[in-house]
Amino acid sequence: MHWLSDCPKASDAEKVALRLKLREASKARGSRVKRLKMLMPAASRTVTINGVLELLCCTDSGSDHTVISRSRWDLLIAADPNEQQTLLDTPVQCLTFGSHPVVAKTQALLHVLIHTAAGPVEPAEAVPCVVVDMDDDQFIIGRDLLATVGIDVDRQLEQLATHRDDETSGDPFNLEADEPPAERQAATDDEVRAAVEDLIERALQHGFPPDKADKLRLIVFAYDVWRLELRDDLPALLEVRSKEGAQPSKCKPRKYPPHIRQFLREFNQQLVDLGLVYENPTSRWASPVLPVKKSHELMDLRQTTDYREINSVTEVMAAVMPILSLVMENARGKQHFGLFDFLKGFWQLPLAELCQ
Repeated sequence: MHWLSDCPKASDAEKVALRLKLREASKARGSRVKRLKMLMPAASRTVTINGVLELLCCTDSGSDHTVISRSRWDLLIAADPNEQQTLLDTPVQCLTFGSHPVVAKTQALLHVLIHTAAGPVEPAEAVPCVVVDMDDDQFIIGRDLLATVGIDVDRQLEQLATHRDDETSGDPFNLEADEPPAERQAATDDEVRAAVEDLIERALQHGFPPDKADKLRLIVFAYDVWRLELRDDLPALLEVRSKEGAQPSKCKPRKYPPHIRQFLREFNQQLVDLGLVYENPTSRWASPVLPVKKSHELMDLRQTTDYREINSVTEVMAAVMPILSLVMENARGKQHFGLFDFLKGFWQLPLAELCQ
């Protein structure tokens, strides 16, 4: 082995040509590395605290508590002076980045928005966060915060160990025998009326004029629009058309935790009982179900479906969106406003018989 300049068999012209060839190959490798770096996502994870302060975060420290350092707390106070910390009854010991144990004596309730590759995630309520006297630029996401968004690391590891030999698909659905869903009793008209009366009473307690209570009661009971659960109401008259040459799409079976499976069984059985859906073993279309948490309650879920594949082969329908400035004209001169918690933001729509 010898250097190119010492090669006795290569002429000077060949040596120059080889050097140019090696230099071009080196540039090509460098450009590929640069493009790869541009395509790779950033390794750093961030959170936004109270909507005013963005910090680096650590999600895998193993800490049971969510932690913010004193230096980052001071930055948060500068951005949000209304935030306050309270003294803990008993100091707690927690782990920071690198498994360093520290003792916290105060905590605060913070609204935390976690930025992920799939999109932002935010717990429904403010989460307790302990403040430690140290200078760390990372916000420590503890197991308590992860639990509020439905992430239980220990439980997921148990499921991984249980299904490590499952070769059936990428994300198999657990098909063990389950208990049949309990029968549901539809709410009576008296129960619905009592729930609406409770809303009126809450409005009065929050400052609604008592002399206008009878008029409010007349308005809220003028139409049959109140529901305590899903009913077999008339569907919307809507027809969705697929594009020319559209091919059926399918998905792999999914694996869900036990409480998610219980919710899916009960909710879909309710849809069957109401006549909104029925089992079609011959269907050539399948889309994955995506249960979504509505609050910190374990079983407060909403069933959604990932229709991206189907939407990609569906003809687009044009519709006119309300103009906010014109809508606000209807509020001119008004002195009161009300907040209504809808049971659901959308309803299941029965398919046309041709599409079933």
